[in-house]
Amino acid sequence: MIPPTIEPKPGPQGRTPSWLHRLARLVPVAVAGVILAVGLSIGLLLPRNAPGPPPLGERTRVSRGSFRSTIVLTGSLAALRSEEFKVPITDTYRVQIKWMVKEGDSVKPGDPVVRFDTASLASSIETARESLKSKLEEKAQKEAEYANQKFELEVEVRKAETDNRQKTLDASIPEDLESRYEHDRKQLEKKKSDHALAAARTNRTVKLAEIESQIRTMAIEAGELEAKLWKLEAGLDGLTLVAGTGGAVIYGSDWSGRKFQVSDTVYATQTVATVPDLTSLRVEAWISETRIQRIKPGQEVDLMLDAYPDRPFKGTIADISESAEPVRRWGRSNWFRVEIAMERLEPEIMKPGMSVRCDVRGPELTDVLLVPLEMTAFDGKSFRVRPAGGEVLELAVQDYDDFTVAAGTADNPSLKAGTALAPVGDVPDRGGET
Repeated sequence: MIPPTIEPKPGPQGRTPSWLHRLARLVPVAVAGVILAVGLSIGLLLPRNAPGPPPLGERTRVSRGSFRSTIVLTGSLAALRSEEFKVPITDTYRVQIKWMVKEGDSVKPGDPVVRFDTASLASSIETARESLKSKLEEKAQKEAEYANQKFELEVEVRKAETDNRQKTLDASIPEDLESRYEHDRKQLEKKKSDHALAAARTNRTVKLAEIESQIRTMAIEAGELEAKLWKLEAGLDGLTLVAGTGGAVIYGSDWSGRKFQVSDTVYATQTVATVPDLTSLRVEAWISETRIQRIKPGQEVDLMLDAYPDRPFKGTIADISESAEPVRRWGRSNWFRVEIAMERLEPEIMKPGMSVRCDVRGPELTDVLLVPLEMTAFDGKSFRVRPAGGEVLELAVQDYDDFTVAAGTADNPSLKAGTALAPVGDVPDRGGET
């Protein structure tokens, strides 16, 4: 469409200004250029040679050909073997991460990987040292007291022994050489001296034994404090985790799947990081409980790393877990763990945690009837289909995917390639797979 031409109005003397003549000539050209540019832009934005939806007739007819089902799983690389770095056990059973090697960086044997906060443990060590020092001082004082007490008790015993010898000598004078009164008095004094000597010796034994017992108790307590101090000092060294093998560091995750970071508070025995063995990499995928019967060990799998889509890999299902487990981040459904062994490893690009697309390939079926899934109905046990103008039939199905049902030609004589189909309608649910 050509835009209308602008007619310039005459000037005050009946003449049209020259700039209006130029404007009148440029406006049609500019408008036509804008229309052309918009048209080209729309043409460039539209996909070139993009296939449109198939005709409705093709989507409602049976065809014949080859079929191979594909089940797409989401997985990630995981190492079967790895060196784990766990939170050490401390008095508080929880510590704070102060430093970690950047995730993905490589470490060599002997390199520090994780350091935890040592402030609380250092305080405990200082307290233990003071307690040990105080206990040793108390023990030394008690040993000095023992030495003094032993000396005093020995002096008392020596005095009692000297007095007893004197009293014994006095009592040994024959009775006929002195008066009876004097003799009886000396005998009584000797008995008192004997009792005093026995009491001094007993007192020495009891008091020294008591102090010795106290010293032994203090020695045991000092030993316990020393052992505790040694344990705390060893724990202080244990708050720096050192790599025993070489490799790339991968952070651990908490119960919610969030990876640990510096300044997080972690609890004893939690795994905060790992150094995986890259020679033991496998793909760990998950499949829902409603599709678990579609796969089995030994099936071939086409693998593609999301980070390297141009480098496909091959794999084989190695193991399927016997029991389902919930995965919190995916809702309340239960999932089965699927382990996939890879035919080859490329450690230079493969890192644990990388996401992997897993296409599980079913067996290839040749010369089968291909029925559009949207034209079937599933009653919980089998698929149903209705030929146009006919009755509902039960399909003898060999395999199926999200778009097509593959049926054997000999097992379904009522269907042929090109058979038009009509909607099945509602069928009773007989239970089973959903």
